[in-house]
Amino acid sequence: NTPRSAANSRVKQLSCFLLSCVLLSPGEVKAATPTYLPCKDSASFNSLANRRLASYEKTLSNYEPGTPTYLATLERMRSAKNRFSRQSALVCGRNDGLPRLFSSDPSTLYNSFAVPALQFLYIAICIGWAGREYLLRTRQYASEILIDLPLALTLMATSPFKAIPSSWDNLLKGRLLQP
Repeated sequence: NTPRSAANSRVKQLSCFLLSCVLLSPGEVKAATPTYLPCKDSASFNSLANRRLASYEKTLSNYEPGTPTYLATLERMRSAKNRFSRQSALVCGRNDGLPRLFSSDPSTLYNSFAVPALQFLYIAICIGWAGREYLLRTRQYASEILIDLPLALTLMATSPFKAIPSSWDNLLKGRLLQP
């Protein structure tokens, strides 16, 4: 076995691997009946938009021009037109004509899910820490009914800064679960 034959062997292995990847990779698959189509091409979506706008026009005919109700309905109608024109660029279900949102952009997923989830967890931790700390400091059942407001407000005001470090410290010291 010479270094040259070992290199040839590796080249052959790599070329076999690449050839098998190309041959075994799935090709483009087209569905017989696609589930989604552009909203602008969807008859159901266009029908829904036309019905909604027609209902606004019918409502407008019931009121005198210039009245507050007429102007509010006119504004709702303009808003609906704008909404339908924006949604026409989306993808709709073939049967129902309702727009679907697909998030392939990670920043969209991050901003629409991760940030609110982390905000919720942070707020829940702050509220939980303030309640736990209040109960640990008072240690009286009467204080659960008649709340010591200055203490409770102080704990709620300091919880955004102390909740996570204090909880982490209690976890490391084994004091997280108090009887």
